[in-house]
Amino acid sequence: MAGLPEEQAHYDDAMDEHRRLMLHIAELCDWLDEVEQLGMPRFLELGNRLQPLRNDLAVHFAREERDGYLAVPLARVPQFREEADELLGQHSRFLGDLEALSEHLQETESPFRTWQDARRRFEQLLAALRQHEHREAAIYRAAFGQPGEQ
Repeated sequence: MAGLPEEQAHYDDAMDEHRRLMLHIAELCDWLDEVEQLGMPRFLELGNRLQPLRNDLAVHFAREERDGYLAVPLARVPQFREEADELLGQHSRFLGDLEALSEHLQETESPFRTWQDARRRFEQLLAALRQHEHREAAIYRAAFGQPGEQ
């Protein structure tokens, strides 16, 4: 289902941005694994490390929404409109959740009883974000007849 060159460029840009965001998340997870191996919780540092992710995500979401959220793929596969609306509604929640988690991690008296509690909340948030991004990518792949990525 090849498209016009500008549609293909839009697809390529979207997939590149998706990969960059997934790489940022993977780097955070790698850091978290290293901290776990050291056995020394780093609440404040984790909170600080979430801010660049939140900022990148805000730019990413703004870029996606600028010309109409998923407008190019939805023009080709309008049956995904309801799913796209659901995904769009998640943007502000992700940003708010990341901001709140970052702030809680930076508090002098952390609301997390243990490092494992903080890590679990962080991993839940990242899992939801990964799922969100994979669902967006799936809509793009369906629109452009591209196979799924592993």
